[in-house]
Amino acid sequence: GVDMAFDPRRMRSKLLALDAGGSIASETFPLIRRGQKAAAVSTFAVSSPVYRGARPAGVEERRRELIGYLAGVIELPALMAEAALRADANGLDVLVFDQEEKHRLIYSSAGSEPFQTDERDIALSVDVGGRPWQLVLRPRPGALAGESDTTPLLVLAAGALATLLVALAVARSLVIRRRLETPVLLSAKG
Repeated sequence: GVDMAFDPRRMRSKLLALDAGGSIASETFPLIRRGQKAAAVSTFAVSSPVYRGARPAGVEERRRELIGYLAGVIELPALMAEAALRADANGLDVLVFDQEEKHRLIYSSAGSEPFQTDERDIALSVDVGGRPWQLVLRPRPGALAGESDTTPLLVLAAGALATLLVALAVARSLVIRRRLETPVLLSAKG
């Protein structure tokens, strides 16, 4: 029941989802809660089109049959909380970049420190609802001094990926649930 046409960044992902006929993630945007004086939280939305009946085959038919969008807003700090805790316990920082936005930093467990690459960084590319993200694990100065074993870094990278995949699975299940709850009208011939 919320008209998102006022925000071109969020509306763009909805229009892409309509044409694709599936779920698409938006770029990140600040979520400001009414009545709260806290700082805005970085979020993104995963949107899926909802049609009058079954998913139409073509783009033009999807545009005609659209009745709205089902969207889930995901807060980046909440999504990355467990990965950040695991990273912190191992002397690492987690950074997430949106590759579609010119490698823009969208999350950092290190705060607002400038990002400088290190040969010990581990980078993992992930598709998040059609958006290419890069997860980077960066050792803090002296955290891995003298260690050559990268197993803890690989385990942490897998944990960060698993966290993202679980969040996307939850968003996808909401979309599927909504589709199943939408009544489909069948016409009887004869």
